[in-house]
Amino acid sequence: MATLQQLEAALVKADAAGNTDDARRLAAAIRQMRAQQAEAKPAEPEAAPAQPAKTTIGQDLMQAARDIFGGGIRGVGSVGATLIRPFETAEENVARRQMIDEGLRLLLGADPESMAYGAGKLGSEIASTAIAGPLLAGAARAIPVAARFAPALQSGGLVGRNALERALAGATVGGISAGAVDPTAESAGAGAAFGAVTPAAFRLAAPRLTGVYGAVEDLLRGQLPEVRAGNILREAAGNNLAAIRAAAGAAPTNMLASQAVVEPGTPAFMALLRIAEENDPQSTAFIMRNLQGQEQLDALNRIAGGATQTEARGVREASRRALRDITDPMRRAELEAANAAARYGRPLQAEAERAGAAASQMVEDVRRFTAAGERAAGRAAGVDVMAQPETFPRQSYWERLSGRAETVAGEAAESSLIYGAARRDAEQRLASLATHGLSELDVGPLLNSIRSTVNRPGVRLNQVQTQVMNNVADLIEEGVQRGGGVLDARDLYSIRKDAINSVIQKLYPTADAKTQQKYASELLGQLRPLIDDAIEAAGGTGWRNYLKTFEEGMELVNRRKLGARIKELYESNPERARKIIEGNDPKTVEKAFGPGSYDVIAAMGEDFPVLRQIADDIAREGRIAEKAAAGGKVATNILQEGSISARIPNLFSPKITITNQLLGELELVVNKRTMEALSRASRSGQDLAAILDKLPFTERNRVIQYLLANPQFGAAVPAAVGAGVGNYMTPTNVNALASE
Repeated sequence: MATLQQLEAALVKADAAGNTDDARRLAAAIRQMRAQQAEAKPAEPEAAPAQPAKTTIGQDLMQAARDIFGGGIRGVGSVGATLIRPFETAEENVARRQMIDEGLRLLLGADPESMAYGAGKLGSEIASTAIAGPLLAGAARAIPVAARFAPALQSGGLVGRNALERALAGATVGGISAGAVDPTAESAGAGAAFGAVTPAAFRLAAPRLTGVYGAVEDLLRGQLPEVRAGNILREAAGNNLAAIRAAAGAAPTNMLASQAVVEPGTPAFMALLRIAEENDPQSTAFIMRNLQGQEQLDALNRIAGGATQTEARGVREASRRALRDITDPMRRAELEAANAAARYGRPLQAEAERAGAAASQMVEDVRRFTAAGERAAGRAAGVDVMAQPETFPRQSYWERLSGRAETVAGEAAESSLIYGAARRDAEQRLASLATHGLSELDVGPLLNSIRSTVNRPGVRLNQVQTQVMNNVADLIEEGVQRGGGVLDARDLYSIRKDAINSVIQKLYPTADAKTQQKYASELLGQLRPLIDDAIEAAGGTGWRNYLKTFEEGMELVNRRKLGARIKELYESNPERARKIIEGNDPKTVEKAFGPGSYDVIAAMGEDFPVLRQIADDIAREGRIAEKAAAGGKVATNILQEGSISARIPNLFSPKITITNQLLGELELVVNKRTMEALSRASRSGQDLAAILDKLPFTERNRVIQYLLANPQFGAAVPAAVGAGVGNYMTPTNVNALASE
């Protein structure tokens, strides 16, 4: 007796040889042997259900492909079996359909009971019967009386002048289409009945069919996860989609998508991006934000002068020492120049005066002794020398006195010339001092300005200003007295540097430091220019250059001081750091730069644009977090609703559930891939733009809408669906080897 395997092999050979009689007998024998084996099998104790063998994703995909392909062949076979139905009995026709199932099982390894097999069979039957409507319309046009029904027949009842005409056309096309798949009366009747109600039902179901069609097309193209991710993001974007797309496309590559679209992004959109970032297996957002944070820290370290607070302070101290090494000699030189006229001019003036007085005295001596000599000579002219005793010289006394007077007058004249030359030399050196811009430090204009300021309306009743300025004026006058009538430039510098603060502290010891600094700053602003003018006028022509050099050097030191404070807050309290940079904490700026210097933009100079960018980045991250928190609930709802919800309406056929179940199994995989696509979109503005541009197939190619709008194509869908429904609804399949 032949075995079951031998009978199955013989069935394949008989079918290949076209021997239908032997094939029918072999199929019947196979069914009988299977039934006998099932009855003879002894009852076994109930055991735990066997676990299905584990398969890989690749194996599952290959099996699904075999099932879909086999189902497609089976659908074509249904139409072929109908075409030869007039030439054989109903039993023979049923056996033929069963043999097709069994042959596909053996040849391809297809599973006729699988959902994929049923889906392929349904699709093939729809495609094979799509010409029913156009054929009937062509026949109607050839008959004048029936020509007016051609458009309705062409569209399978979707187009018509009224509901009755559409229902009749749908019934006609549906019955013929169903009969083409299964020629039994029950199938044709069911197809006709279904065709009658299809036009109205299809109009309601068309949007859902379009969604299913597009989802399947996107799935086959491998784009469904990206398309779904795009749909989710576009829904969350709402009316801001265009602005979001523009911002994403223009963003630099080193910026996350959430950072690129934070301004136009809706709360739900930002929440979706945050969820996508957190589910990114590559942790792109975490890595990118760490890199950005390190770049910001590097910039702050450069401004502060060191990577730690200790290092930054050490750099500031070294900068101060270097600045002092440069500016101290400059200050001493200018103060010495301002004192030069008083130090050297007064001795020279005294020397010139002494020499001049001596020269004048010598000139007077010349005149006096010359006159005395002349008088002695007159006396000598009246004396008889021979009458003088022999004991006396022959020259008379008056002659000798006249000669001596002439000698002394000559010596005085020579001394007068020497003293005159000394006076002229001293005067020339004094003139040289003036030529070089050196003069005694004149505090007269400074004192006059102070006195006039004290008596000026608006100031004279201000007790603080009047007392402080009067005390400063007293200090200046005291310095003049101690300097012998000239104020030393070093004393004036000391008043400029320390005296005003000291006077304020002495007059108002109970005032807090802030109040004292305020008073000092106001008064120094008025007095400093006057003091600097006095020093420059005395000969310290480079005084303001020294001040500028010192102030610029201290500005760099103070920048580093404030930069270190901002860096400290950036690491512990970024919002506080942002507050300083944005100009909302002038006290901290004044603490670093001194009273009156509270403008952070002016204080930080060329470093401010870098700080401004850091503040903007801090604010941007805060805005992202704020929006994401506000849109979290909406984003969660959008994600939950974004699963594969489109299904083929069951009103078409109970067997449509095969396709719906297959879509359900795919849903878990697609949902995972969709989250991966969302994560990719969150990595940069360009990635986000690419996902937003992924439109569903139904929007890229409106096939269904085109079919509905054109009667010559519209009949294909309802006619074929009607045929499939009729085939599934009629209980004519009794094949024990197949699902029907």
